[in-house]
Amino acid sequence: MKKKSTSIYTVFAFDTPEHLQAWQTSPERAECLNVIAQHTLGSTQLRQVSGLGHWFTQPVAAVHQPPPWWKVAVVTWLGIFPTVFVLFLTVAPLLANWPLLPRVMVITLLVVLLMTWVIAPRLTTWFKSFLYPANPSSLS
Repeated sequence: MKKKSTSIYTVFAFDTPEHLQAWQTSPERAECLNVIAQHTLGSTQLRQVSGLGHWFTQPVAAVHQPPPWWKVAVVTWLGIFPTVFVLFLTVAPLLANWPLLPRVMVITLLVVLLMTWVIAPRLTTWFKSFLYPANPSSLS
């Protein structure tokens, strides 16, 4: 009888590449890997996500390939377009007397903050089947 294998994933996030490197070369990580080595098949795999990839994190405990870049671009645009539109209608008039550079800085800061903590997480949930279809060959 074959033993059933189960995949377990651990996700770590680091605020700087230096902190990631420090963890990867740390004695604590090496000790952890040694302890679990007898319980694992194969080697550990490292997957780094940066940039817009942070907005479109994969569903927990699911094994998916990252969505194609065109899908990320479409969903990103679906978030950025209405966000910028609303900010231009609401915030931009309040900044009308400001010099151009500070106005652009404020608007883009608000877009990034809203996209990162409000809009993109919702879009990822709403468009989950588009970004990560059950049949990976569909729409890619």
